[in-house]
Amino acid sequence: MKISVVICTINPQAGMARCLGSIKRAGHPLEVLVVDQSSHEWDGYAEFYSKSLGLRVLRPAVHSLSTARNVAIMETVADVCVFIDDDAWIESNYFRVIEELFSSTAIDLVGGRILLPDGGLPYAHTQGVKEQVVSRSCWDLVLGGNLAVRRTLFSQIGVFDEHLGAGTQWGSAEESDLVLRALYRGHRVCYVPRLIAYHHTEAKGHSNRTLAAKLRRYGRGSGALHAKHFVNFVNLRILFSYFVSLLKPLVRIIQFTLVGDWGRIRVHAAIFIGRIEGFAEYMFRMPGIESTPLKPPMAKSDTPGYC
Repeated sequence: MKISVVICTINPQAGMARCLGSIKRAGHPLEVLVVDQSSHEWDGYAEFYSKSLGLRVLRPAVHSLSTARNVAIMETVADVCVFIDDDAWIESNYFRVIEELFSSTAIDLVGGRILLPDGGLPYAHTQGVKEQVVSRSCWDLVLGGNLAVRRTLFSQIGVFDEHLGAGTQWGSAEESDLVLRALYRGHRVCYVPRLIAYHHTEAKGHSNRTLAAKLRRYGRGSGALHAKHFVNFVNLRILFSYFVSLLKPLVRIIQFTLVGDWGRIRVHAAIFIGRIEGFAEYMFRMPGIESTPLKPPMAKSDTPGYC
């Protein structure tokens, strides 16, 4: 099985050495495609890993995460595309798990577990230890920083939505959009916690002010995602999910107001505002993609189970 690892970066000097080092220790994929959207020069560094990992550096003209990923998808001929963050690193059995999953089952997309390096806690509270088939009621199990996709899936449902994701107006949720579109078409999506990557929290290296700005962008992406799938795909369940997503930061705002923690109030208020902004912006300024409602068939993956 041919595996291509896609790493998109705007600062290859930050954590790329650890990321590439973990890939090298985990085995030998067909290639590693680094989509570099920075102005940094690291040709010598790339040359070192090109010999041991088949590393290639791509430099697209347009700067956004979804665009970068799509550039890599068009470049590779691998059977499976793996997407990890440039400041993440993987377990040594990572590619063995990928080969097992995609060789022996009819899985089209796998979301692995992301753990914090200190203590091994999950990066997201939704990611537990139970391996399961992803349905439209638990699509948030899959995170974009540890994602494996059978390449043929892209020819059937399309690539990443370039209106969503870091570097765009709506700065997140491109991987959730891909997961939902796969589920609508009946493709099998699984959450596999033994496929492990490590990543620091979003708060690392940020003040409350800069963290709030970042999470507001993420919130806008989440809001736009919910609006897109409510309008374009007639997904009523996701409208309910959207209102639930507003309650969570609102409860936190009330909680931290009672104890006078103004820094955390600022962070959760940013998430709340961002989600409202993203939903409203998408509703009133919808991009001209997938504008015809698609009535999705009931997917096999809507039935809970194990991969």
